[in-house]
Amino acid sequence: MIEYAINDFSRRGYINGFILRFPTISVRPGKPTQAASSWMSGMFREPLQGLESSLPCADDFEAWLCSPRVLVENLLHVLTLERECMPSHTRQINLPGITASVKEMLEALRQVGGEKAVSLVKREEPSKEIKDMLDSWPIRFDVSKALSLGFKRDEKFVDAVEDFAKSLKE
Repeated sequence: MIEYAINDFSRRGYINGFILRFPTISVRPGKPTQAASSWMSGMFREPLQGLESSLPCADDFEAWLCSPRVLVENLLHVLTLERECMPSHTRQINLPGITASVKEMLEALRQVGGEKAVSLVKREEPSKEIKDMLDSWPIRFDVSKALSLGFKRDEKFVDAVEDFAKSLKE
């Protein structure tokens, strides 16, 4: 409903609106939440602070991810876009992200936190509902429009883990 209103108000010239569709944000600071994607931050956030975390997926599970740092850069970038950069009737932008498997995520944790951090990640069997939900999430998007407009993507997922580790020292 909101996307429709933003498109319509932009088409009519009332606003210069853009609809940004985010990838899953990881590594997110703060406490764990009940969100189905919470483990995608928790598997880094908790072990890098010496705490156990749960991992409800196999190594081959993939997710579409963006670091908080790159998300903020992209949110600031959208404020600089001119109305004419896109047709007034279609203002949706899939923000760039990277696809990473659980195996790649664990390797990123190993690179930043070592074997000790990886040993704190505990595998658990997901409920059928959670597994079905996670398996329904898309993992690849055409982001050529976003890239052509100057939006950025993370180069490597390990950068997001390093960003979080640095934030713990500040």
